[in-house]
Amino acid sequence: MNPKEFARAWPGTLRKIEFVPPKPVLPYWTTIFPYDAGLRQTFSISNNELTITILEPAEQLSKTWNEQVRDWSMPHDWARSWRIGDITYTQASAWLCIEEVSGRVFAIDVEIDGPVYLINESLLNLALSMYHWARWFSDTGGCIGSVNKLRSTFAKDTAFKPGEIDAYWGPYITNISESNADAITVTHA
Repeated sequence: MNPKEFARAWPGTLRKIEFVPPKPVLPYWTTIFPYDAGLRQTFSISNNELTITILEPAEQLSKTWNEQVRDWSMPHDWARSWRIGDITYTQASAWLCIEEVSGRVFAIDVEIDGPVYLINESLLNLALSMYHWARWFSDTGGCIGSVNKLRSTFAKDTAFKPGEIDAYWGPYITNISESNADAITVTHA
């Protein structure tokens, strides 16, 4: 699905991602997505167990680091990271970042061992992940008994590289399927 098709498939307000100059060097397919489609400003799964908030504008991670982690030096291999948003969990938070050159979307949580973890291989795949969750919720009301439909939707989508979903979104699907809840909520604005 290209960015314009995505914007048509998920009507409503999508927030275009702007970068503070000097802008990062990103693959073509990554640069057209934020300008032609965008992302939801906020996206949440199950009563704020996970909330993603997109920043406006995105900024170099070094700026965030200097403002929030003054006592420590930033690892040099994070210098190509741009903070495009925040991820809030029930008891933690992370910076949502995109990596220059590769366009990979990942999280950085400086309060855990292994602070960098992959979210998706691209902004388009992040948007598709959010879309699949929202569509599943719309179709099923978030019924836990239908979570295999969500798993199947991800598995059939050829935009995702092998193992990409298992790295981040897969554990959420598994946790939901093993929970005692009858349903979860997926919200976006």
